[in-house]
Amino acid sequence: MDDDVTTMHPRPTLTRPDWVSLDGAWLFAEGTVGDDPLTLAYHRTIEVPFPPESSASGIGVNTCEEPRYRRRFACQPEPGRRVLVHFEGVNDTARVWVDGQCVGEHRGGYSPFTLDITDALLG
Repeated sequence: MDDDVTTMHPRPTLTRPDWVSLDGAWLFAEGTVGDDPLTLAYHRTIEVPFPPESSASGIGVNTCEEPRYRRRFACQPEPGRRVLVHFEGVNDTARVWVDGQCVGEHRGGYSPFTLDITDALLG
């Protein structure tokens, strides 16, 4: 097991060999309720996992009603394996899109949740 991955993992005892962190630089857009996340102008960068209000995020202020995040990554599921995305918590509500498809929604401030994105990746 790679020591760097173990020390980066939020729960080191749960680290798996094929775990990948999506922390880091994401594109950021200032949205409002009802905006289509695919048509927004993502003109800023935010450092995840920090919230927009944190100076560590690179944003530093609560700038909008519904912040939107976007990141590209490559992932090809192996036959018979599922791809899960784990969120340690979000502020209130999260809608997650993969390749233009909404794969799930979570309500409940700061509680962890997991989404299976395999079908969207294969779609």
